[in-house]
Amino acid sequence: MITMKTKKYTIIPILISAFIMLSSCTNKKTDWDLYELKGKVKTYNENHYNPVEKSGEWQKGKPLGYGSSSVSFTKEGDHERIDIFDKNNDLSAHQISKKENGKMVEELKYDAKGNSEGITKYTYLSETELEFVSYDPDGNEVGTGKLFYKDGKIIKRNFKTLYKGRVEFEVEMKFLRDENGMTTAIEKKYPDGGVVTTKFEYVEFDEHDNWTKRFSYTPEDSERPEKIAIRTYEYYK
Repeated sequence: MITMKTKKYTIIPILISAFIMLSSCTNKKTDWDLYELKGKVKTYNENHYNPVEKSGEWQKGKPLGYGSSSVSFTKEGDHERIDIFDKNNDLSAHQISKKENGKMVEELKYDAKGNSEGITKYTYLSETELEFVSYDPDGNEVGTGKLFYKDGKIIKRNFKTLYKGRVEFEVEMKFLRDENGMTTAIEKKYPDGGVVTTKFEYVEFDEHDNWTKRFSYTPEDSERPEKIAIRTYEYYK
């Protein structure tokens, strides 16, 4: 059975760190590949909505109060920045990654006014394993974890959030993919034995074959989507 605390975390999108962590892999061509993107994407915007049923189809309803984001890339396909927005589409936070020799070594986090919200530092244990530690603006350790890769794709992520050295939250995430490398589901396992799986259904694509509409189902056998994600893209010419 999932506790209220666990349930809270299952519905929060892992946007703050998951996207940038994808660009940490050493076995990669470009960050476009790791983000499962096709073509020379300059920026993509992703917004999340509550689903409503209209004329027998699921359509986007009111925007959710979390998870809207804008992810930008260089002309060479390297990740540059993530902006996070609230339900009114106002900037609430942004992140910038610092790279050395093509590898991301630090992730800098800021609030809407540009004040530091902390930093995450990365250590490469091998070609397929990465360790990270997050700190608040005062230098206190607030999170730690590892990422595991296979064939240049993230397959597992473990992380803990900490407060005064005490573990507040812990989860193991497994990323399931189809034959084309697209993420079809994320399985989350908790220390109390609880398991929650979110399934993804891609329903619309643009001319570059990048998805523009996706349904998320939690639990995976649910008949009603938990949310609808809408993406728009800007490409380099």
